[in-house]
Amino acid sequence: YTLLGEERKQKQALSSVIHPKQKEGANSFIINMTNTQINFVEIAIVRIALTHASRGDMEIRLISPEGTVSILANRRANDRNANYPTDGWTFSSLHFWGEAQADGLWEVQVDSGGKAKVQWFTIGLFGF
Repeated sequence: YTLLGEERKQKQALSSVIHPKQKEGANSFIINMTNTQINFVEIAIVRIALTHASRGDMEIRLISPEGTVSILANRRANDRNANYPTDGWTFSSLHFWGEAQADGLWEVQVDSGGKAKVQWFTIGLFGF
């Protein structure tokens, strides 16, 4: 096999958000990832802290610059809890495996009918 080189990582936080908006009941946050030096994405990790009266009523998505959509958390009809980890939830996705465009606009969507309050989040990208 051939070694692929040193793994690189890039991380951006809510403070880097451009274009926070709400569309069709979803809170949408766009982060411009720059200078990642990642030419092959392996994994994306999102950590998010939020509140909502019923966490099963939410869907959380991550959208890459190439348009790939990964559903990080599906709606769960039987989950009516409102307790959330104070240090945030961590979600990971391999849906972006092989994408060559790590730099660009990444979007986090929290679809809750506008009822969720996002406190903070980070996006971490790993690849080479």
